[in-house]
Parts: sequence; structure tokens; C-alpha cells
Amino acid sequence: MNVARATLWVEFGKAFTATQKPSAPLGRKSRMPGQAPARLPRAYRWALLYIATVGATMEITDNREVTHYFVDAETGERKQEIRQGDRYKIISQNFLQHFDAKRLKQKNLLREWSEFAKVQQSAMGVLAQKALGASEWAVLWVLCEHLRYNDGKVRHGNGRRLSAVFVAEKTGRSRKTVFRAMKTLQNEGFLLYKAQKTGLDVRVNPFFVQKGPFIEASLMAAFAGTDFYRAFAREGRGEGKNDT
Repeated sequence: MNVARATLWVEFGKAFTATQKPSAPLGRKSRMPGQAPARLPRAYRWALLYIATVGATMEITDNREVTHYFVDAETGERKQEIRQGDRYKIISQNFLQHFDAKRLKQKNLLREWSEFAKVQQSAMGVLAQKALGASEWAVLWVLCEHLRYNDGKVRHGNGRRLSAVFVAEKTGRSRKTVFRAMKTLQNEGFLLYKAQKTGLDVRVNPFFVQKGPFIEASLMAAFAGTDFYRAFAREGRGEGKNDT
């Protein structure tokens, strides 16, 4: 029986059962407390039984033309058919092994990028000229410890922002000292921050420290006027590499 005939039988069963009205309403309201649930009408039950029987015995066939066969090389047995319109690709075992090795390499690279933050080579000379105090360095490294992958945002592992209380506890400073240090870091081009009700909205300069292989365009634009960006651009043009 093909698909069209099978659909016809199912539609016939639906139409037949729709014409049979139950002898009593079904459901919780159709019976008094302690009374057995109402049974389905006999015609309804026979219709469902007939549809279930036909559906269990019918065969759904594909009438598309067979174009290829997969055949066992040793026995000649047909394993699978390819019909007109099917899409397929033949690959070798060596390709699968190469693909698995490549995927494993990408997975390890992604894990490496997500676990490590890198300080830009061009930022080294700029750092040497920054006169930061102990509190500024302490706050900066706590923020960099929670740097998020690729977008430069500072977040907890669950995506929530850091609070000033959390940074103060991690650094052993007061909240007032933390805010003063963050203001200095912002003025020096290390970061941008804004105090929100949900915590500190902080983005770290990717031309100073970066986590991940890419820098978002909006993040690059936000720090384009900083000393770190200018040093990064000079190194990209090959300037200053042979300074003495």
C-alpha cells in the first residue's frame, strides 16, 4: 500500500469516528463520585481498532527510481539503496581519521584560548611608562582573572557582573579604594567601567590584554584612542622594532 492509500485510510477513519456521537460525555464530569469511568462507544472503539490494524500491516513504499546500490564487496549483497533526489558523499576511513584529528586540534586550541589571557607584546613598553600603585595593580589583575572570552567583558563564570564588594574582598582593599583604583585605570586606558545596580560593567582594553583569538569591532573602537592602541598600530606597521 503506497503513501496516498495509507493517508486515505487514516482520513476515512477520522471521518467515520467524527460521525459517531458518544452515548455520554467523556471525562471527569461524566461520572458521579465512586462511579466507573464511561467507556468509549462501540462504533468508536471498532473504528480505532480498524485503523490500528491497517496501520500496522501497511507498507509505506518509496516510488522514486533507484539510481545506485551499496554492495558488500565480498558477498555482493545489497546493503542500501540510493534513489533519485538523494544526496550522498563517499568518504574514506583515512578522511575520517584526519577529520577527527583536526576536530580534536581545534577543540584543544579553543580550550587553550579560553584558559589563558595574553598580554600584547606591543603593550610591554607602554606598561613600563605607567606609574600605577599597588592598589591599581591588584584591582587590575582581579579584573583580568575574570576576563571573558573574545568580548573583553569582566564576568563571573555564570555571566553575572562582579560587584565592588567582591573586588574589595579579593584585593583586601576598601570599596572606596577599589573605585579610586578603577578610575585611575580608566584614565590610563586599561579599561572602561560603569557602576550599575547589577554590578560593575567593565570592559578591558584588548590592546593591553586579550582572551581569545579575535577582537570585536566595537571593543576595538572603544579603545582606539589609547596608548595601547597606538603602540599596537606602530608594531603592526613595523615601527619601533629596531629602536636602541
